[in-house]
Amino acid sequence: MKKALIILAILAVVGWLIFKPDYTKPWLKVGQSGMGFVQSCYGGDCSQFYYVEIENAGKSSLGNYILTTEFDNGGEIEAEVTCFKDGSDRLCAGVGTGGKLWRFRK
Repeated sequence: MKKALIILAILAVVGWLIFKPDYTKPWLKVGQSGMGFVQSCYGGDCSQFYYVEIENAGKSSLGNYILTTEFDNGGEIEAEVTCFKDGSDRLCAGVGTGGKLWRFRK
């Protein structure tokens, strides 16, 4: 019985290591788009989060991901972001259009 529990525990750890999320990448694959939340910050003031379509445009020459979106009013943004775990969620943030800090959430 002890042997079976040890084997089960080892398999669980190996499975977790294989399938754990990589929070350093956006939740969207390169070339994929989907709905998410976007917030802009400038000078210490942040907007509310807007629910819009976000696209992962790939990597920049620096190796960071580029996320883009278009707003209903015709505005477009592109931001070179780094992603990380923020609480229990993934957050991608970086400077983009207009020198603002842009935050992206699933």
